[in-house]
Amino acid sequence: MKQDLIDSGVSPTQVELIDMVLKFGGKRRRSPGLYGDRSFMSRMAKNLSTGLSGVENVYTQHVPLMMNTVDAALKGKLRETHFPFVGPSSDSRPRKIVVFIVGGVTYEEATKVFELNSSSAGVQVLLGGTSVQNSTSFLKELSAVEVSAYA
Repeated sequence: MKQDLIDSGVSPTQVELIDMVLKFGGKRRRSPGLYGDRSFMSRMAKNLSTGLSGVENVYTQHVPLMMNTVDAALKGKLRETHFPFVGPSSDSRPRKIVVFIVGGVTYEEATKVFELNSSSAGVQVLLGGTSVQNSTSFLKELSAVEVSAYA
């Protein structure tokens, strides 16, 4: 595939970004349970069984992983080992949640938080981050990083 990209005129520097993305966010870099302790195949089967019924736009069907964490927090089901509390913990469900993502948030994450805030009375999620990322800005930042940093 990489050779096909080079043959198509994509610069070798840009093709190298494929390896950098895999090293940056590949399987070895993921936290435990990031995908709900489910295999790729089980997630794919769930997505296929869900289907596209009632979906106006297939791209809006995707739910960012951050929303799984927010949902678990709203249900009071976050593991304290992965998400320690500051101050005394409470058995009641939170009404206000602050999410701050170092490295930046995406427009999709902001949209999903807006939708949640609009549809959930009594619940407020505040989303912040060091920047607002899109694919171009992410790849630009990644290309500025030394390759050895992710080796």
